[in-house]
Amino acid sequence: MSRIKVDFWNDCVVWMRHELIALGHTPPADDIETAAHYVNLQRRRVRPRGRTVSIAEGLIVPAHRRNAFDALLGKMSTGEDLNPHLSRSVLRDANNDDALLNDWGMHHLHLGTRFDADGFVERTDDVVFAIVHWDRVYVAGIGRHGEWAAHRLIDAVDENWPELLTPLALVGGTRLSPDQHQLARKRGVWAVTVPRDGRPVMAPGGGYSTSGRGVRVSMRVGRMRYAMAALQERFMSLVPEIEAHLDANAPEVTPDFHLVEDDGRFVAVDNRACIRVVLCTPEEAAQVDA
Repeated sequence: MSRIKVDFWNDCVVWMRHELIALGHTPPADDIETAAHYVNLQRRRVRPRGRTVSIAEGLIVPAHRRNAFDALLGKMSTGEDLNPHLSRSVLRDANNDDALLNDWGMHHLHLGTRFDADGFVERTDDVVFAIVHWDRVYVAGIGRHGEWAAHRLIDAVDENWPELLTPLALVGGTRLSPDQHQLARKRGVWAVTVPRDGRPVMAPGGGYSTSGRGVRVSMRVGRMRYAMAALQERFMSLVPEIEAHLDANAPEVTPDFHLVEDDGRFVAVDNRACIRVVLCTPEEAAQVDA
């Protein structure tokens, strides 16, 4: 049996717990739930970076919100932090399931201009509905807070950026009323999305389970577990070489390797034996965070 200790999945969970605590959340005891809370929270938050902003044709901005709207677009394009414009639930509950995001892939952002004591902008009845990708924001509409299933939002996506929905095409489906669609979400029943043109599509946001949890959250947790197992297997293939080095240079040391991120790569590190093992390239590491 090898004297080398290693558990990369546990290292990953410890790191995610630290990140949740740093963001003001209490991690659950269960490792899988910790990962799900972390992934869900990161999906709901918006990573600050400059993005190209596309606005739906014909979008109407209420006159009293024009300055706030323009300021928000400026933040989107320059990469200022958009998280203060999100729901306060990103501060209170890492496990909160955003049905609009899980179903249609849309964030809603408040149009406040004044910051409250908790760092969030003042709440507004009017909000911006937008799909946020890594390098682009698609502003689908402005509406009232609570219009989570308004037809005009998904219709705007279909009419302005059909390429976002074309890969999701289905055969057959009924266009539910907004109230019906919202009720289906609340009950954890997946409802087919049917834009105005009558072409049914799968949920642009990836869908949700009966519990309300986003399917993409569960899938990403699964990918992370697989990635950690693959990295550990890669590391274990190097154990004979590492042990030979230890026998020659530090026979008294019992190494305890931990996985760390270093310059975009995953590296196994043991500080007692002063050994660092590079396990993957930055490109491979980026796939774990995809």
